[in-house]
Amino acid sequence: LGGCAQRPADASGGMKIAFEDREAPGAFSMEGVAVADRPDGAAGLWAAVPGLKRPERAEVVNLANGKTVVVALYSGGRGGAVRLSGQAAARLGIDDRPVKVRITALRQAPQIDTTAGRF
Repeated sequence: LGGCAQRPADASGGMKIAFEDREAPGAFSMEGVAVADRPDGAAGLWAAVPGLKRPERAEVVNLANGKTVVVALYSGGRGGAVRLSGQAAARLGIDDRPVKVRITALRQAPQIDTTAGRF
């Protein structure tokens, strides 16, 4: 059994696992109006969504220009609009005017690569 615990001389091959984001619309998905948070608001990439049941990671798409950003979603928002952090709004090309967005929850799915080894 001692030989089983030793690594082969070349351990570079074998199975590799990576995690990729996958859309999970069943967890959360919506289209609506988004506005940028106030200029002195909290930093980071986040969005406050009215009525969100639990925090999520999500992709936000600006439907006017197709730009996307991955954010942390939190419950909140004013007047039914999604509130985006200044950094998220800037990446989406959103200034002081409301913009229609699509928000879809993300889940990380494992991707197994067996091409590098003997599996």
